[in-house]
Amino acid sequence: MFPFTNIRPRRFHHPMIYADERRQRLLDIEARARRELGMQADAQQPRDALRGTFTTRSEQLRRKNSRSVWGRAGNTVLIVALLALLLVIRYIFMG
Repeated sequence: MFPFTNIRPRRFHHPMIYADERRQRLLDIEARARRELGMQADAQQPRDALRGTFTTRSEQLRRKNSRSVWGRAGNTVLIVALLALLLVIRYIFMG
């Protein structure tokens, strides 16, 4: 062995012995989404076809996305209001 090399320990790998309930639950959710979208459940289709399906139905994610849009617009409105206020103050003091 070389004196300046780091020996990495083995990575932990724990295969499920009896059943993987989480994986089965995710496959069931994916199959249900395919049925609701009218896709064939048994056909191997790319996962990109399902992208965005869950985010559009989740109320929390919809609120988050709408808030981000209003946040950007709110900054623009704030800047315009400050500029208008500065013009009014300049008009008052300059006559």
